Amino acid sequence: MATADEKTGMLDVMLRIGERLGVPLLLMAALLYMAREAGIAIYGGAVKPLVQAHSAFLESTQGTLREIGQTQRKQAEAMQELVIGQREITAIITDEKGRN
Repeated sequence: MATADEKTGMLDVMLRIGERLGVPLLLMAALLYMAREAGIAIYGGAVKPLVQAHSAFLESTQGTLREIGQTQRKQAEAMQELVIGQREITAIITDEKGRN
């Protein structure tokens, strides 16, 4: 936000512009100044907290995805062990059928 001295200085500048270039340009300058102040207020009150919350959400999502990846790796290892166990069982059953 602009300080009181900055606002007074801006008012002096606007008055000098109005004296030299006329009322329409003075009104345009005032409108631009108000738009600037509104933009600053919106940024501080809405945009900045929204960006911070979104960044926190993305970091949380990234952590969750890491955990899911680790779990999937563990599941893949367990599946590999199951495949090995099933092959051993199949080999034992095949050997027993061959003996009979």
